[in-house]
Amino acid sequence: MTALYLADACALVDFLLEPVGSMTPSDAERANTLPPIHKDPMDRMLIAQALNAGMTIVTIDRLFATYGVRTVW
Repeated sequence: MTALYLADACALVDFLLEPVGSMTPSDAERANTLPPIHKDPMDRMLIAQALNAGMTIVTIDRLFATYGVRTVW
């Protein structure tokens, strides 16, 4: 059996990997306006990016859903 890498696994289930470095000024502005429910600013940036792009975040962190972002785990 061969090792299954993240990119291969994502391709099998039609997941799109979005680089964090692709954050736009609009994403940064939205992250700045989110309420500080989640104390980690990086997580708020990921949430803003997902909300703006209509993406789902793979996480076990239940606080993400309080922002209205779709999550799976």
